[in-house]
Amino acid sequence: MSTKTVNRRPLMGRFRGRSSAPEEALPGQPGPRAPDQLLSPERSSVVSEGARIRGDIASPGTVHINGTLEGNVRAEKVVIGRHGILTGNCRAQDVAIAGDMTGELLCVELRVFETGGIDGTINCGRISVSGGARIDAVTQTNGQDDLPEISLIQGTAAS
Repeated sequence: MSTKTVNRRPLMGRFRGRSSAPEEALPGQPGPRAPDQLLSPERSSVVSEGARIRGDIASPGTVHINGTLEGNVRAEKVVIGRHGILTGNCRAQDVAIAGDMTGELLCVELRVFETGGIDGTINCGRISVSGGARIDAVTQTNGQDDLPEISLIQGTAAS
């Protein structure tokens, strides 16, 4: 009886020109492209609880502050969580505050929750304040049409 050696390839990926081996880039050519957005279609930046950051943040999406940020924020939306602290200026279309902020705030819509507090200057189109919130600020509510232009990222402006 003779034995024959058979080289078996896995069936998976053998059909329609597919290979089961991972794609490798040839030298001098770019590798497989990563997706533009992972997990969430929304662009967001997070300062996690317990983190302490000094510096400015500019984002075309949402900035979540659950830790401490000493610096200025420019974003489409800013959310300061219950344990979040922002010491600096903030410019955004939509701002929600459940933590503490000290500085100048310019936004179209502002929501301050019962655990939130603001010290400084507020210039916004609309404001909503829950009972228990603390506001020690010069406040000006103009309506959206009377607000100065809010420049989110250098060279761009939001309407």
